[in-house]
Amino acid sequence: MFRMPIFLFVLLSSLTVAIARAQTAPPVKAELQPKPPVADRASTFHSTFDNYKRFDAELPLSDWRKVNETVHDRGGWRAYARESAKANAAAAKPAGESK
Repeated sequence: MFRMPIFLFVLLSSLTVAIARAQTAPPVKAELQPKPPVADRASTFHSTFDNYKRFDAELPLSDWRKVNETVHDRGGWRAYARESAKANAAAAKPAGESK
């Protein structure tokens, strides 16, 4: 009667150790490890806020109804999307390809 709890304790302990070892990650090979950072990366850093433009309170405000009407007269958001798509397509063309 005393041996059964000891047997269960030993069994659970060994299972816990086995499971813990199975969950550890294998060592990473040297060629797969990340390379240390390059020293000259600091010189090529560009902040996102370099070209940030603050809100200019001096600009005249327009009536939102007039602005919405102007967008509608120009073809709505689809017209602006077409302009953007054309500009992106022109910028994406390789330098050797011209038609």
